[in-house]
Amino acid sequence: VEKAFKIKPIIYSSRNFYREFLQAELGDYPLWVAHYQVPRPGLAENQWLFWQFTEKATVNGVNGSADLNVFNGSWADLNNLTKK
Repeated sequence: VEKAFKIKPIIYSSRNFYREFLQAELGDYPLWVAHYQVPRPGLAENQWLFWQFTEKATVNGVNGSADLNVFNGSWADLNNLTKK
């Protein structure tokens, strides 16, 4: 993916799977961590880009449950991420 698109992909993983299997090899890739029903994602601030904190949210206009996420940065950071 990185060679084809010339950009590092975002790795999506649960916190525990990331720590156990991915961090050693992919620790320099942006991380979208899924870690539910906790007040914090359970990783250092500089280790994650997005945090999916629930998969059971109710959102107007969405049938069924929805994921909710937090971006670890400013609005300008998010805009810059989409320009790459």
